[in-house]
Amino acid sequence: MRRIYQILRPGIFPFTICILWLLFLLLYKTMGLPNPAQMVAIIGEWFNTYGFWFLAAAAFIEGIFVIGMYVPGSLAIVLAVYTFGDSIYDLISIGVISFLSFVVANIFNYLLGKYGYYKFLLVIGQKDSIEKMKAAMKKHGNNIFLLTGFFPNFFAITSVCAGIANVSFWNFIRLAVIALFFWITVWTTVGSFIVNRIDLKNENQSFYLIAIVFLWGVFLVVKKTWYRKKD
Repeated sequence: MRRIYQILRPGIFPFTICILWLLFLLLYKTMGLPNPAQMVAIIGEWFNTYGFWFLAAAAFIEGIFVIGMYVPGSLAIVLAVYTFGDSIYDLISIGVISFLSFVVANIFNYLLGKYGYYKFLLVIGQKDSIEKMKAAMKKHGNNIFLLTGFFPNFFAITSVCAGIANVSFWNFIRLAVIALFFWITVWTTVGSFIVNRIDLKNENQSFYLIAIVFLWGVFLVVKKTWYRKKD
């Protein structure tokens, strides 16, 4: 058992994300909650009823770690553009509200990593993983934020990692603001042109995401095993 743990150890973070997501999936099915496709229809109705106020709440919830994996990425922006993105003023309003909500959500994710998941990794003896994450964030910080900013679910993971790695709070804010401003502008602009071609009711989109996270963990395990054999 200990040997298996040592082999899987490099991928502990992404594998834990997968476990949390599967537990969430099991919970919502057990409780009879709506599936992702049904959520899209329900959220669309709420947008029509509550307008920009609902956009702010939806973007915040979608930006939260693990919970955001329940729905397709950037759903709040896409549905807002689809529902009431009729003019440039509307698109700017959607962009600004989404930006502020995602920033606040990822501050929460950062604090979750710093004061929650960080302690969890220490408890299970993963201090070396924290140090490696810290080195990676320091070396590739700007690139990581920009690369994952296109998808709220990935960006939530990046924010948690930043908290675990003890990245300076104000440096995190700077990187998050730049990345989110860029990608929300892209999503809002591009969304206004392609929104009618996106299948928002595809239930498999969240499964694609978790598959990518799982493969990330497998890659880390294989990479570590390869280097051990090489040494």
